Amino acid sequence: MQGEAAMNPTLAFFEQLAPVLAVLALVVGALWVGTLFAASWLCGRSRFAADPTELGTLAVALNRRWTTPFLFVSVTSAAAWLCLLPNGVLSTRWLYVVCVAILSLVFIHTSVRRRATRIASGSVSAIRGEALMRVALVVSVAVVVALVSVRAMAAP
Repeated sequence: MQGEAAMNPTLAFFEQLAPVLAVLALVVGALWVGTLFAASWLCGRSRFAADPTELGTLAVALNRRWTTPFLFVSVTSAAAWLCLLPNGVLSTRWLYVVCVAILSLVFIHTSVRRRATRIASGSVSAIRGEALMRVALVVSVAVVVALVSVRAMAAP
């Protein structure tokens, strides 16, 4: 791969871009999970508010303006980084595990967005179960962090 990079400056540029994409995926992923947790927290606190639809509307706005763009940038930069990794660095098994963890976070993202939309429209029944969603979010993030940590320790 090094010989090819020396002959092709475009390939060399993309190989140097890989660490930047990794850092971008990590930082934007942290912002994504943080704003997702904030939207989930707003949905959970709406049952204690005088006007729950106002907090639901705020959660929808937070999700639409910040959380969803962070989701797309994080997943796109992580996918680009994985594509730029040299062959053999990441085994197929680890790739599947990382993909399942990311898909579980995307599922939680979709669920929080849907619940915030229902609360904003005035549905009282949508308020129940939000604490369980936050627990699932924290557990999913803990699994991703543990997987990355174990992989980093096992790497030569």
